[in-house]
This record gives sequence, C-alpha cells and structure tokens, in this order.
Amino acid sequence: MKNKLLGKYVIKEERLPDGRLRVTRTCQGFNSFELLGHLTYAISEIIQQMKGIMKPDIIKRRVVK
Repeated sequence: MKNKLLGKYVIKEERLPDGRLRVTRTCQGFNSFELLGHLTYAISEIIQQMKGIMKPDIIKRRVVK
C-alpha cells in the first residue's frame, strides 16, 4: 500500500540581489492548530538533538548545491 500525503508545509528562503532576505511559506492540508502542533513537536525534538539526548532520525534529506 502506497503512503498518502496528507499535508505539506514548505519554507523557502531567498537572498535578493540587494542583500535582503525573502522568506515564503506555503501550507497545504493543515489548519493552524495542526501546523502549530507539528512545529511545536519539531522544536522539542531539535532541542533534544542539540542537547545530545536524542539521535536525529533522518527519514529523507536532500541537499541541493
């Protein structure tokens, strides 16, 4: 059975020619309470990883140069 994508949140950061920074956010499939819950959980995990309490669980990472 194939996984079904239920929602997606994308943060895009761009450096403009004049040096300013542009941040664009796109939310598809989450209401504000669901999004806040996901981001709060992610913050908690990141803090635990930085403290060495938790090892990063990398499911999929793509680095673009």
